[in-house]
Amino acid sequence: MPTSHSILILSTRPEEADEATRALSPLGYAMRSRILPSAEFLSATGEENEICVYLMPRDYAISSAQRTPPEASDRERACLYVIPDGSVGARAWAFRHGAMDVLAAPWLPSQLRSRIERIFVLHQRASHADIPEAELIGFLKACIAHGRKEIAPAIDPLLPMGHCYPEAMAVLGDAGSSAEALERLADEGLLSRSLVNRIRLCPVCDDHHLNYREVCPSCASIDIRGEEMIHHFACGHVNSIGAFRQESDLVCPKCRATLRHIGLDYEKPGVHFVCAACKHIAAEPKVEAQCLWCGHISDPEQTIERPIWTYALTPLAASASAEGRLQGADLSALLRSRQTGLSTRQFFLHTLEREIQRSGRYREPLTLMLVRLESFDHVQREHAAHLDEFAHSVFQAVTRGLRTLDLTAVLEKDLLAVLLPGTAPEEARVVAERMEKQVAGLEHLLSIHKPEVTASIVGGVGTFRGAEEMIRAARAELETKE
Repeated sequence: MPTSHSILILSTRPEEADEATRALSPLGYAMRSRILPSAEFLSATGEENEICVYLMPRDYAISSAQRTPPEASDRERACLYVIPDGSVGARAWAFRHGAMDVLAAPWLPSQLRSRIERIFVLHQRASHADIPEAELIGFLKACIAHGRKEIAPAIDPLLPMGHCYPEAMAVLGDAGSSAEALERLADEGLLSRSLVNRIRLCPVCDDHHLNYREVCPSCASIDIRGEEMIHHFACGHVNSIGAFRQESDLVCPKCRATLRHIGLDYEKPGVHFVCAACKHIAAEPKVEAQCLWCGHISDPEQTIERPIWTYALTPLAASASAEGRLQGADLSALLRSRQTGLSTRQFFLHTLEREIQRSGRYREPLTLMLVRLESFDHVQREHAAHLDEFAHSVFQAVTRGLRTLDLTAVLEKDLLAVLLPGTAPEEARVVAERMEKQVAGLEHLLSIHKPEVTASIVGGVGTFRGAEEMIRAARAELETKE
């Protein structure tokens, strides 16, 4: 446990502060306490890395008027409110006023310790610095060394998301930071995602402990029940069967007629819901989501949906592990292991410089084409397992039909450069049109993503003085096509 974190106990009574200190001492945190008058109690805060425990006075009258809602930075403080009243309203008040967690008195030492441990996880998730690249590489190496191809989630109902990744936590730390690290590796194309679950979270506290309940659409009372309904044909009155029943007869409460024959005197349109509080009758009840953590009540559509993924190592993970650095997926890395005829960037620039000089001296045309793979980042992020197949198929389509003297290299992660010696720009446009058609014809890639490329063309005879100038002109033209 990091020694940079400590606990500050705030109380109005020394004996309560001592009791909390004894309960938390087994956790191993550095601790200190402050005894304050009630007037200064809620305004007191600790140092940046301190977890604050507010021991609310037993006679403290919780009221929403006692303190204005906190600023965003205040809400993110790592603090636990120990409140004298465990009602839903009291919990909601505490969360509105900055609590990261709430514990109702009377409490047990084990309860207080578990709440502090949970706050530590939440605080780490909210404020931890990015995990160093060396640790991420170490995690990938550990997965490869142990033959672990997948990192699957495990259910943990005590965590806000209800899930964690034990293999990642063993190397990368707590649940929050390890989950973010996995997402980063997936965004880099080193892991692929497959959906295994969806959860709904409270829009206030981001917790998954939601209670979906049916309430009266008129007064929101939970005291509703389903009852069989009766429709009296003669007067049109509709009510529950209980309202019609008088001993062994069915008597309309509106016109007082006795109902004898179903289908002739009356019908039963089905079950409706009757509210015991306001007597409202509804064909369907209203559904609301009550957060069992902070007490907030919201409509189901206001809750937040979060996907839960299983992560799998992609071929790029092995490359990153071998090279000891995280590199976002690029065409050079994807195509390097294949016999593609791809030149290095350095060789391409050297050859382009030489061809520019040759073009100026011998008055021969020269064209540079930049070809951008569209939606490369999207495929890397959403279909990392198929990125290699996608990139190689597009590369083959782009280079099909090029001459032996034509040269291709990767300038950026999603940008190909094609050198066409002895080719005028108007001739190169024919080549570009052919490339675009060949890429569009890759129908087998549609299940991954629609393959598309955009090309820019610059060239002429003695038009440019050097390679960097020619590349800048091609980039500028490409930007106009975005």
